[in-house]
Amino acid sequence: MAPAEAVLTEKAPAAGHIPYAKSKSAGEAMVRDASARLPGLVLRIGGAFSEWCELPPLASLIGLWAGSSPFGRLLVGQGMTGIPYIHRDDVVRIVRACIEAHETLGSYEVFLASQQGTVTHKDLFPVIHQGARGKAAPAAIAIPRWAARVGRHARRAIGTILGRVPFEQPWMLKYVDRPWVVDTTYTRNRLGWRCTEGMGILDRLPIMLDHFTQQRRTWEHRNRVRNKGEYAYYG
Repeated sequence: MAPAEAVLTEKAPAAGHIPYAKSKSAGEAMVRDASARLPGLVLRIGGAFSEWCELPPLASLIGLWAGSSPFGRLLVGQGMTGIPYIHRDDVVRIVRACIEAHETLGSYEVFLASQQGTVTHKDLFPVIHQGARGKAAPAAIAIPRWAARVGRHARRAIGTILGRVPFEQPWMLKYVDRPWVVDTTYTRNRLGWRCTEGMGILDRLPIMLDHFTQQRRTWEHRNRVRNKGEYAYYG
């Protein structure tokens, strides 16, 4: 768990260190600047997943820890890298909650759409390993950041040759053991909304891993389509 001063609330300024984050920060600024004329709200959505995963960073971890790779026990840093997650059904629910509460909301609101707190790699590793292999996970092997950097370069070189470039990017190493921890108290109280019990990432991983092991072709297709940004809706 990150120290208290690192906990993010709805009042935290939007980060903007990479192009993707900069575009989101700019979008929030546009909504805020226009809110005097047209009320608006911002949803800061956590890692949205389905029972087929369809979330690139999580799919990459599952591919590493649940697959046949000889590196399937590696954990970068101390395993405290983490983000908050949210099931895509709960994303729909919070949008509905915003619509239903619109008359009571201010001209500009920021809400956190995710589970409370964070889920770290250390939390995910044993669940993914056991869900895929049907037995308790062995102890993870921690590797330093410099070794992960070397490994990333090697994987990228091999992936480029094979036409399957890995998801991980150099900037991600900056967040090793620096989890994004959120306090969603304001959002939950303001909207009368919270993530559905039993729909958290650790609750749904066993189903996700069953799909990974039993329906691998469908799994690969759905995640490949999602990772390329070729979005599709499945009922």
